[in-house]
Amino acid sequence: MKISETTKRCCRKANLYDYLMDYHPTCFKKVAPETIQYLEHDSLHITRGHGYHRFSTDESGNAIDFLINYLGYDFLGACEALLPYAPSPAELGISEETDDFSEESGCHVPTPYDGKFRRIFAYLTHTKKLPNIVVQKLIIDNLLYEDTRHNCVFINKHKTFAEIKGTCPDESGKYYKANAKDSSPADYWCYNPSKSKKAYVCESAIDALSLMVMRNEDAAYVSMGGLQPQKLEKILKDFDDVIIAVDSDDKADEFYNTHCEGLAREIPYEKDWNDDLCVLTM
Repeated sequence: MKISETTKRCCRKANLYDYLMDYHPTCFKKVAPETIQYLEHDSLHITRGHGYHRFSTDESGNAIDFLINYLGYDFLGACEALLPYAPSPAELGISEETDDFSEESGCHVPTPYDGKFRRIFAYLTHTKKLPNIVVQKLIIDNLLYEDTRHNCVFINKHKTFAEIKGTCPDESGKYYKANAKDSSPADYWCYNPSKSKKAYVCESAIDALSLMVMRNEDAAYVSMGGLQPQKLEKILKDFDDVIIAVDSDDKADEFYNTHCEGLAREIPYEKDWNDDLCVLTM
């Protein structure tokens, strides 16, 4: 996957001190309240908020530099590891040329949480097994945010449709899910970084992303936010090659047989594509 320049800038400013203490604590020892020493090179110190400095060679560097130069990571692996410890673009003063969240489009989206989106990050990467770098890119591209109730909000680029997914189960073990109030009945959520005209159509954003991770194919990955014939009509107008990738259950079978004549279908081994991804990563 390509990494945007914004993502790279955020990862270079990641909290290297905390990351190393969480994942490589035996390689370091504390020499001051917020400074650690690298045991292989005792002149190399990492101070919280300041990257690293090797006094014997007067070498300094950022978080990505350290993981690559001293711990053997490749660039992609370093970025993926550091993303949960990286500041947001807003914290770095990086402006994005995107619309503000608003109700002017007719879609009443939940209020974004005022802070780092740690809850949705943990849910999507640990529970749903999506790669860190995928989740971070969605946040940077304004296709995903955390609301004040700590739900995942998958919002399309025109702010006309949003899919909401809870991160904590209720007493019955079910997770909240809904589409935002006044979402356009025809619009959908889509992740399509290469502007492909081929689309895999799923029932949820998490399933669409799970399929993308497993398939690793140059295509668009679309969520209807349920089984929505009206959305499918617009998807068929927007893409040249549409593959139906809804769940493996009776309702999905009925939807396919009723509304998808002549379209190819991909069926998950488990109930849905995220179940497949979780099985593969066990």
